[in-house]
Amino acid sequence: MPSSTIVSVVPPEIWGSIICDMNLSDLSILSLVCREWQMIALPYLYHTLYLGRISHLEQFTKRFNDQSNTPIGKLVRGLVIDDGSGWDLKVLDSSTPLYITSLFKLILIHTPGLESFTWKVLFMHPDEEIIECLQTHCTNLKSFSFGGFYSSGYSFAGEDSNPPILRFKNLQNYSFTSITGLSHPNKSLATSFSSMLQDSPDMRTVRLACERRDAVVSGSQISFSKQLQHTQLRSLNVFLGIGAAIEPDFHRVFDSSYNSSLRAFLARHSNLRSLEFGWAEQPGNYEPLGSSELEIILPSLKDLRGPTFLCAPILSSNIASRIESLAILDAFAYDELVSSFHMCMCSAKDMPLLNSLAIDLYYGSQENLDIVSELLKRAPDLEELCLGVSFDELHKVIELIRLVPKIRKLSIRPASFDMMRLDSGEYGWKQCLSFMAQICPNLQYVHELGPSYDDTSFWTISRNQEGVEVMVTDSTQSALFAICDVL
Repeated sequence: MPSSTIVSVVPPEIWGSIICDMNLSDLSILSLVCREWQMIALPYLYHTLYLGRISHLEQFTKRFNDQSNTPIGKLVRGLVIDDGSGWDLKVLDSSTPLYITSLFKLILIHTPGLESFTWKVLFMHPDEEIIECLQTHCTNLKSFSFGGFYSSGYSFAGEDSNPPILRFKNLQNYSFTSITGLSHPNKSLATSFSSMLQDSPDMRTVRLACERRDAVVSGSQISFSKQLQHTQLRSLNVFLGIGAAIEPDFHRVFDSSYNSSLRAFLARHSNLRSLEFGWAEQPGNYEPLGSSELEIILPSLKDLRGPTFLCAPILSSNIASRIESLAILDAFAYDELVSSFHMCMCSAKDMPLLNSLAIDLYYGSQENLDIVSELLKRAPDLEELCLGVSFDELHKVIELIRLVPKIRKLSIRPASFDMMRLDSGEYGWKQCLSFMAQICPNLQYVHELGPSYDDTSFWTISRNQEGVEVMVTDSTQSALFAICDVL
């Protein structure tokens, strides 16, 4: 270990490049060597804090009272609240909510340099006081991410015309992907949302939760894009979650017979790389824009998610040649699904760069599998595939994946789980997956989509000198199958 003399003669940029990639354990050891090493290591050691238990919160707040140490709160740039599988914050929330709020407020008050805040606690929402404290004391905040919260009786919008969750300013990244937090938005949600965007001219990424089935929000005719008709977000490149809650007429964005303010908004943001629409039914007398018009509106698009009728005109244009990620989300369409999906696939152009594909057609018929093959033929280099398509026999999926031999991750949904498990069981699955692995030499992970989380199965495929081995993977490692998050 270098001495403090070496530390004094070597430029700090050199030591920074050495220790910036160290793990937390090594950084902790390094900080104990001497005062000089501690001063070098602390900014990296405390750059991002991960707090998920009451003990974490209490230990961190106690350090603020130790005046002999470096004021570590000023070193913190990122804060991640994630209870993982411990459920500690959930228990605390049900017993002493005021106490946990006081701890969080103390932490935020003492971390004025905070730039990134992430909340990933499933059954607990941050109190409004926490959000307001974050906005008041962390004025350098550039990234806010909230996701995972689930509650059937709570809505962040509520009766508040301007909820704290939408009062941020000068952000660069905003993500709100709560399952139910905006399930029943009031008509002022679009107004609050557009105001936040106006107050964040350098916004780069927007991820907003939206209800796929809410084609119309009762009492709301307010369009966020119309309120931003004179505003341009110069750095915007990701916009995921456009739905009726903020844009009542979003489903007519590519309708040539309709004067869409959302279309004008998209055209002003030529750097837009990722775009997602909520679920909607195709409107009557729908006349999609021509290829040349779409190419002018979306010159940089690479990632696309949305219902079939909104994806179809894009996939039939030259934009298809640069699409890298595609998710077709028609889970709630019924009789009209097959015909519209078939028309989309037949008119789609080749997608040589497509790496990730997710198709959610839960209520579709067996015929959908044949239609999916038309799309796979246009994406020979596909590596991640999520088939939310009902099927009865595994061999039909095998026929599909022959079209994409470079596949690494596969997610599938059988039509009848009881029948599948009765007929094949775990041994049958292993046989089938072993055969899949022979067809696709790069296949590593397979996820069987069940009717609920507890009914899902995760499989890992490894290869050695003795051949192919298929193993059941612990469900806690489901992050390997992130592509399935779109379903």
